[in-house]
Amino acid sequence: MKKIGFMMMTLLLLTTALTINMVWAGDAGSLGTAQTIDIYDLSTWDGVENITDATEDNLNQTVTNVTDITNVWMCNNYTYLFVRVDVAENFTGNFAIQLYVEDANGTVAGNDTLLYTNAPDIEKNDINATYLFSVWSNGTFYRYNFSDTEWTMDVNLTDTAAADFNWTRNSFVMMINLTLLSSTGEIYTGNSFKFEVFTAFEDESGWLVADYLDYGTYTITGEVIPEFPNVFLMTMLLFFAGFLLAATKKLKLFR
Repeated sequence: MKKIGFMMMTLLLLTTALTINMVWAGDAGSLGTAQTIDIYDLSTWDGVENITDATEDNLNQTVTNVTDITNVWMCNNYTYLFVRVDVAENFTGNFAIQLYVEDANGTVAGNDTLLYTNAPDIEKNDINATYLFSVWSNGTFYRYNFSDTEWTMDVNLTDTAAADFNWTRNSFVMMINLTLLSSTGEIYTGNSFKFEVFTAFEDESGWLVADYLDYGTYTITGEVIPEFPNVFLMTMLLFFAGFLLAATKKLKLFR
């Protein structure tokens, strides 16, 4: 009886362990910090949590480790999401940093397809991403959404106020207007979304994925300034503000 009891207990523990592994496999962790970042000053990341990735696991490590992710940091202020990706070597040559995210509004489903693949080693994202933000070392910055059967560029973020990026030595930083994370253009404190970070490199065959961070979850934290839902509402608010100002001046004249 003791042997049977011991075997049953062992089986139960193994089953529990396997269940836990199945639930958490691939989940890199959760982040959510309210902080404003100067993308040209790495010291402004002090106090922000980060997720560590295994080193020397990039597929092109025999050539370079500028695509080997070591840490991913993420935070937000009232307007922007800030993302920092650290790699094993100083950035050089042709590379790309790619952020796949779910719809922060939770409305539009995505797809597990990647813009660049390196099948069968890295062939899909793990979160059914709705949007992809991709920055290349030549300065191009695009947002993609998944349409029908492929990723389609829908917002050119190059040289715009909606997004920016910079890299210093082995740290790459991008900032993205929060409204670009949502299918409705609206985002609120407490909204959560899964994200996954990939690096890519270019060789004679084209662009290929080199490394990725297992998906994590980010929660918008702190105060968020709501965007005007449309131009009409903004115009009406300006009209009423002007009307009140004129009325105030008239009242002063009659006194």
